Amino acid sequence: ITVMVDDIKQINLLEEFAMKNKVEFDTLIEIDVADKLFGRNVGVYRSPIRDPEAAVKLAQIISKANNLHFRGIMGYEAQNASIGDDKALFRFAKKRSRKHVNIWRQNFVDALTKAGFQPEVVNGGGSGCFQETASETSITEIGIGSLLFKSHIFDTINSLNEFLPSLFFVIQIVRKPKENIATAFSGGYVSSGSVRAFLEEDATTTCYLYSQMKEYPE
Repeated sequence: ITVMVDDIKQINLLEEFAMKNKVEFDTLIEIDVADKLFGRNVGVYRSPIRDPEAAVKLAQIISKANNLHFRGIMGYEAQNASIGDDKALFRFAKKRSRKHVNIWRQNFVDALTKAGFQPEVVNGGGSGCFQETASETSITEIGIGSLLFKSHIFDTINSLNEFLPSLFFVIQIVRKPKENIATAFSGGYVSSGSVRAFLEEDATTTCYLYSQMKEYPE
């Protein structure tokens, strides 16, 4: 089992649990690779680890733990993975961010390696940018999520035009808070949003596709 950490409190808690249960855990340090544009954050606040020195300090703490092992880093690029290419500002932001992310991630790898912590795993990507991330020399692992089904949110990402969307997929319903609302397992697969409104040929009103669950399995 490999566990993500980005704070000393998490490391201490994980080490305490591991020692108590006589198990060992591999760990990855989550780094933040969100960009800044016009003074605003572009991406998501994934982690407080924004500079290589902070990652090295965490790796040093992990190395001193008896039941934890440092394996590498993870950096999810939300700003590159989910923004379309249909607007000039979006294209500019993605091109700028791609360059910055490549440099930032390599800086982390170089700093960790110099400190004696050669990353075995260097994770990156996201559904909408995995091809670009794969071109980085240090990358060993690429994260792809909802692109497995290619929801309509990827329609405006030019690099994904050759991929076809899935017709459907099956997931388990884990709870039903209301009669017409169901909570699905693996929520990330359905969190891409509802199907867009569509207008049938010769129709005068807009129709919306939706589903209402009547029954669900135990």
